Amino acid sequence: MTVSKNTSVEDKTTGDAFAASLHHNNTHSLTALTIDISNTNHEYLKKALPVLLSHLQSLAATQGDQNPVLRQLLARFTTLKEDIEMHIQKEELIIFPRIKEMEKFYTGQSGRVVFSATFLEAPTTLMEQEHHQIEKSLAVIKELSNQYTAPPGACTSFEHTFSLLHTFEKNLLRHIEVENKILFPKALVLFKKCQAMA
Repeated sequence: MTVSKNTSVEDKTTGDAFAASLHHNNTHSLTALTIDISNTNHEYLKKALPVLLSHLQSLAATQGDQNPVLRQLLARFTTLKEDIEMHIQKEELIIFPRIKEMEKFYTGQSGRVVFSATFLEAPTTLMEQEHHQIEKSLAVIKELSNQYTAPPGACTSFEHTFSLLHTFEKNLLRHIEVENKILFPKALVLFKKCQAMA
């Protein structure tokens, strides 16, 4: 079995866009950073997840008897895919709009906002907890795949899929780092300022 390479996924996984987010200029707005995350990190994940799932489904169906670990990987990745997709929705529908609303309030572009703990602190805490669970799932997948190393004599499809998984892990961890170390801390600082102004 052979699997053609998906250039829309692979060509965008060099990490350049993710590294750029890590060095996001402090003079840029948090709203701009959320847009950057949505357009690079989230867009990559939305494209990579179904591609990887399809590859793993094909491998498990054709080689699962010889390599039972493939079925375990498929099960783990299916759950991870669902978790990440739900996580992205929460960020794009709840967290990011609230960050934009805060910045508009702070710069005088919008009226009074009620800045309770549930406005940002509770949602970002939940996102960080979900990040931790995602990292744990990635660690299990890495272990099951023997550090993304295909077994001796594995076909090209096997090696290609594991290579994509490895790239996926690196980009997802970069994405988590951007949010945990840059976006959320800065947003919480702004939240405190907005609370003081409200």
